[in-house]
Order: sequence, then structure tokens, then C-alpha cells
Amino acid sequence: MASMMSPMVTSILALRSELRPASDELKKRVQSIRVRSTQETQSVPGWRQKAHMPSGSSNHGSQGQLHQQGRWRNSGSSNSLHSPGSPGNASPTPGSPFRFSNTSPANIPTTPTPSTPVPSTPTPSGPPMRYVSRFHNGDKKGDDQILNTIILNKLNVFSVKTYDDVKQFLFQILGSDQREFVREFTWLVFRKAAAEDKFCPLFAKLLSDIKKEYPVILEEMQNLHTTYLDIWKNQDSDTKVDRRCRLGYSQFLAELTVLGVLESDAMKATIQILRDCIIECLPNQGSQATVEEYTDCLKQLCMGKIPKPIQQIIRDLLIADLDIWISKDVKEVPGLSSKSRFAFMDLRDFLVKSA
Repeated sequence: MASMMSPMVTSILALRSELRPASDELKKRVQSIRVRSTQETQSVPGWRQKAHMPSGSSNHGSQGQLHQQGRWRNSGSSNSLHSPGSPGNASPTPGSPFRFSNTSPANIPTTPTPSTPVPSTPTPSGPPMRYVSRFHNGDKKGDDQILNTIILNKLNVFSVKTYDDVKQFLFQILGSDQREFVREFTWLVFRKAAAEDKFCPLFAKLLSDIKKEYPVILEEMQNLHTTYLDIWKNQDSDTKVDRRCRLGYSQFLAELTVLGVLESDAMKATIQILRDCIIECLPNQGSQATVEEYTDCLKQLCMGKIPKPIQQIIRDLLIADLDIWISKDVKEVPGLSSKSRFAFMDLRDFLVKSA
């Protein structure tokens, strides 16, 4: 019996020498196992297919049914059978486990459609075009909508962190051919700077940068300076808005002068008007608050980083008057409070030391 065993069986039994000898019946069963050839596998269906085949069907019909049963997984995903001639979707061999197809749905043959050539977009060789707002159509209503919504919202969140973003946005939205729109924008910045003195340096820097692109801003700032001089001529200190604008505009004007946006003549005219208003208010005791306010404006204008030539102009205008105001008795100048007197002393010392 041992000589009748195949080498494979002998090798298997030699792996475990401690196993009990196999019975003759088991050895016969092992010897009867043999590998079927490919031809036999294709001609004889497996037991799984036999369980589903109807009795009396032909061999050709059973193979067609097995072909459909083996394809049910693919049909569930694509809802249609692949073409039988597709090389990547060949039906599985009957009697062997089904293998999922790796063919993507994009490889499924479809009806060819005539290809239409897509026109290529030419790449611009010059500088990018200026941004044109959908509101900006040149009419007054559209400009007001931009000023009151878009630009005003940008200026409301204006700060050191957002300075570059706001400046680039304004460069894009301002139109150099719309002079009236640029003038309105300059008015808006002046009002914002006068009302928010804390941001005066930023607003002044913004106008200084924008004027390089839009020279019309320089002309408008000269006109605005002449108009804003009237806020000091009104000596009514009960109006809180005017008082706040006076101090804010003084600082804004000083910042513009430091940056070289406004000429020295503008600073000279402003200081002359302030000096004349103070002289007019000093004899009136009820104008002490107004004099204190004008004194603060003078300090904002004169005690900044003013260029040397302008400082000399300020000294020539104020030193003599400051000496007179400080030396006079309270009865002679009832409108001069102690606060204003000490402020004049500080201003005089600053001007003398900066000479």
C-alpha cells in the first residue's frame, strides 16, 4: 500500500511523524484527488451553478445563464451590462469565484459625439485692468451709493492692520476720470478725520499715498482747507460736534503738513486765524472754554513733528503774542483761564527750545 502512495501524499504524512497511521480508506480518498484540466472545468459546471440550473436545459443555455449570474455585481453599479466584446469585462469562468472588474465607468464605450474646438482665451500681456465697480456708472446716485456703503464701510474699520487692504481697495475702486467722485471721497475722508482725531495720522497717510495716483486730491484738499477755516470763526462752544471737529481737524492738518501734502501757506493761514480768534475772545470771560479749545488746537498744530521752515513761521507768528498773554493780569484778560495760561507757557517753551 505504501508503494502505491504518490510522492505528494508521502511528503504530507512525513511532516508529522507522531501522527497515527492513516487508514486505507483515507489514503484511497487522498489518492483519488486530482486537478481538473481547463477543458474539463469549462465543460463541467460547478455545484453552485448546478443548484440554480433548471432541469433539461442545454449546456449552451446553462453557460449563458451562468454568464448573467456572474455579472450581477457589475450590473448593480452601472445598471447596464457591458458589451460582451470588451476585453476588460470578460465573463468569469464557470466554476471559479467571481472577480470584480477594475474597469472604471469612464472606460465604458459611449456614443461618440462630435468634438467642438474650445476657443483658447488669450493671455493678457499688459498690466491688469482696473477694477470697475458694478455701482460705479458715472452718475451721482451710483457715486453716492459707493461713498455711503462700500467706501464708508471700509473707512469704519480703518486701522493700522487694515491700512494696506483699504488702500489697495481704494486704488481699485476710484476712477481717475471721475473727478467729482474723487472730490466727494476727499470730503468724506476729511469729515472722518475731523471726527476721529485718533486716526488722523492714518487718514493723512492715506491721502498722501492716494494723491500720487490722483493729483485731483491735492486741489480738493486746498479747497477743503479754506472751507474748514470757518469752523474757528464760529465761537459758539455749545456745539459739541464743532468742538470735536476743531481739535480733530487741527491734528489732521498738522499730519498733512508733516507729510508734505499741504504747503506752509496753509499752516500759516490756519495759525493766523486761531491767533485772531483768541485775541477776540480774551476780553470776554464767558469765552474761557472757547479759548481753552483754541489753545488745544494750537498745541496740536505746533507741537508735532513739524518741518524746520514751518516751525520758524510759527515762532514768528506766536512768540510775541504768547509773551503778552502770559504776562497780563487776570483782570486784563478775563477770558484766559489758568489752564489756558499754563498751556501757553508750555507752547512757548516748546517753540523756543525747537529753534
